[in-house]
Amino acid sequence: MKEELSILIRAQYPLIYLVTPEEERAEQAVAAIAQMQPERKVFIWTTTRGTVEYGQPRSSTQHSTSHPEMA
Repeated sequence: MKEELSILIRAQYPLIYLVTPEEERAEQAVAAIAQMQPERKVFIWTTTRGTVEYGQPRSSTQHSTSHPEMA
């Protein structure tokens, strides 16, 4: 998984959508790869909290991101 993610990130895909039962592990893998390039930011989207930057408190959401169709 890490190698595939690394290739996608280096290829500058603007969005990577993952479906996995291991959510925390996937988030950590993406963040670790993205940290190799400091200008990259990782955002996490959930139906309950909207979009938040990885590593930020999960309780805060960005404006209008709780409903993806309005984002």
